[in-house]
Amino acid sequence: MNSVYSNGGNNSIHRVVEVACDQFQTDNCKALTAISHSDKAIIISFRGTEMFLQIVQEALDTLIKHEKFEAGGYVSSYFYEAFKAVWNGGLKDDFLTLRNQNPEYEKFEAGGYVSSYFYEAFKAVWNGGLKDDFLTLRNQNPDYEVWVTGHSLGGAMASLCAATLAHNGLVNTQNLKLMTFGQPRVGDKVYAAVHDALVLYSYRVVHNRDMIAQIPPKILPDHGLFDGFQHNKAEVFYENAMRVGDSYTVCDDSDESNQCSDGLLITLSIPDHFRYFEAVETILDYGEDGCPRNVVSS
Repeated sequence: MNSVYSNGGNNSIHRVVEVACDQFQTDNCKALTAISHSDKAIIISFRGTEMFLQIVQEALDTLIKHEKFEAGGYVSSYFYEAFKAVWNGGLKDDFLTLRNQNPEYEKFEAGGYVSSYFYEAFKAVWNGGLKDDFLTLRNQNPDYEVWVTGHSLGGAMASLCAATLAHNGLVNTQNLKLMTFGQPRVGDKVYAAVHDALVLYSYRVVHNRDMIAQIPPKILPDHGLFDGFQHNKAEVFYENAMRVGDSYTVCDDSDESNQCSDGLLITLSIPDHFRYFEAVETILDYGEDGCPRNVVSS
């Protein structure tokens, strides 16, 4: 992993934290801390989970074959029949029990409500060693900037991490920088406003029709104080193949703008979610290649 950095001892991975990040202990989340003495920066990077993307892919697959749904409309025949068999075989009762114990949304410490799935994943990693390691690096390098980043679910965790750092005074907000890639919506409008106020340098990079960047949908559910999902600022939108040097639009005048990805009528691309900078095949390939600097240097 140290091949990510080209200056040897000046830059290095400090610690990798991997923990079970769902209540069933079936999937892991990972984060790492690193330090760049040449950039005078402490880096916190979050990785999403394979299961999260599998769930989204299966949701997309349901658009293919359909049958009448009891509440109206049509749904995938294959998945509906499979669902009914499991649902009526005991899953419904278990779900109702878990729902009462684990609400979909929970209050964020700085304000607003956020997705329980994202928040619990972040807290599992943060309390699993990441916080202690960050504090060690910060105490050793108090004047360094703090860079927080992540892709996919990792982007959601990075958003929560940056807001947590700022809210708890763990970093000077002038030294805090957040940049995510393919980040889903994390919380409600109140959370987005709180995030905007806390994290002054914050950019969400979105590649064209990346489906993950548009979920959960902007809805107003009947859920008490929860006020619907909304992104935090500011979006950097690539409506192209995202090659090095390609043009992009920065929408920083509002949390979500029709001038960026929110203005697209169709946003159902999984490939766009993996292709951030066309010089490498996928995000995964980029990491395996040692994160070559020339890919993102322009």
